[in-house]
Amino acid sequence: MKTNSLKHRVISVLLAVALSAISSMLLYGAARPSRPVRDTRVPAAASHFAKGQSALGLPFALSNNIILIQAKVNNSRPLCFMFDTGANSSVINTGLVKELNLKLGARVQGKPAGGHVEAEVISGVSLSIGGATASNQTIAALPLDVFSAALGKPIAGIIGYDFIKQFVVEVDYAAKVMRLYRPTNFKRPVKGEILPITFINRKPFVKAKIKLAGRDPIEGTFMIDTASDGVMSVNAPFVKTQQMLNSVSNGRQTNSAGAGGVSKSIVARVQNIQLNGFIINNPLVEFSLATEGNDTISSYQGLLGGEVFRRFTMTIDYSRQRIILKRNRYFDEPVEVDMSGIDLMAEPDDFKTLVVNEDAAG
Repeated sequence: MKTNSLKHRVISVLLAVALSAISSMLLYGAARPSRPVRDTRVPAAASHFAKGQSALGLPFALSNNIILIQAKVNNSRPLCFMFDTGANSSVINTGLVKELNLKLGARVQGKPAGGHVEAEVISGVSLSIGGATASNQTIAALPLDVFSAALGKPIAGIIGYDFIKQFVVEVDYAAKVMRLYRPTNFKRPVKGEILPITFINRKPFVKAKIKLAGRDPIEGTFMIDTASDGVMSVNAPFVKTQQMLNSVSNGRQTNSAGAGGVSKSIVARVQNIQLNGFIINNPLVEFSLATEGNDTISSYQGLLGGEVFRRFTMTIDYSRQRIILKRNRYFDEPVEVDMSGIDLMAEPDDFKTLVVNEDAAG
């Protein structure tokens, strides 16, 4: 399933527009909400563990390199959440708001090209993964059924920035377990390379290089996006200014539809990508041809996805503005691509019926 294109053509519109509005509201106060709110002041976020200073051995599943983990909302039943470093706010599916008895607050709106986005802000929420809880969270309510159809199971929400920053999060892709630590008690692993990160709109970024045939490596700033399934996606302005398409061959065009319309890109293999001292050879890279939306942003050059990070144990330490990467047994695996030529979606409510969403020419 083309979850990478799904994420960045559909939910990018929702998250980038609605969550940017929410992010601004959290930082600067609610400006012109469409629904009056009695009091926008929210208690400071906090975290605690059921036992000790950590929560270890928390199992997760990988679906097309996307992390799915069980979480609770205000002591609810366990629900399936996506773990997404590319989300600047945590999210709950609007279909669960009533069941979970959540109280909607301000409504924020955005108008991307070709669509209209509206999200509800919910304050004072507790999110728990295993024995680790982040309380007083402010989250967004957005429709996420498109993810459920793509991933073949009900997706209740997205774990984003406000939860992640409360902990040091160790993601062991090989063992498919997550470990959460209190930042003040965390000690750096004996092995692993430290990569400094910076933040843009509450999203983490790292320096990386792309090596095209016959050219020196080109460095850029790329988002760390654990909810994207691919290797690297390059934003359209960087593709154009660096004339990257002149240096790739055998590329294929893809069309992806979202709330902002249809976006085009070229997918092709490059010589390698370089992340600090790590080199991934012959990967598939997506070169955006977009004329609107997130892929036209020039303040950063693109994103790195789960096909990169599944090759490591990745420690996410926002408190020290760093990630730590330790390669695992998957590091030298080749980057493969689905060759079936079809994009499948699962129909609710049982997700046992599959439909062909799109088929490739030829």
